[in-house]
Amino acid sequence: MNELTLPLRNLAGQPIRTFLTTLGIAVAIAGFVALTGLTQGVQENFAGGIGDQATVITWDANKDNTDYHYVTVVARSANAVVAVDFNGAGLQGDNRPKADEMNSDAQQAAKEVIGALR
Repeated sequence: MNELTLPLRNLAGQPIRTFLTTLGIAVAIAGFVALTGLTQGVQENFAGGIGDQATVITWDANKDNTDYHYVTVVARSANAVVAVDFNGAGLQGDNRPKADEMNSDAQQAAKEVIGALR
């Protein structure tokens, strides 16, 4: 027997095990690809001046040819954690808010909440 026939015979001799193993690998790869696609475009930045520690997470999405901007600010002050979630409504028209304005508004809201806790 050479080095190739033994593994091939083992695979052919256990068809159910071979099928289930192949299926498991395919599901794992599909899950990895799906999770990678969901996290593209997510940006995380540290925000100063908001409590003891703060992080700003932003991402953009396009649904039905409408742009959406999302901001989440997570801040900690002593033993309290505050999360401000700013889900951008459909950004259409000339009066739509700019992404930078939405980011600063979410950070300002987190500052106000942390200030009210003190």
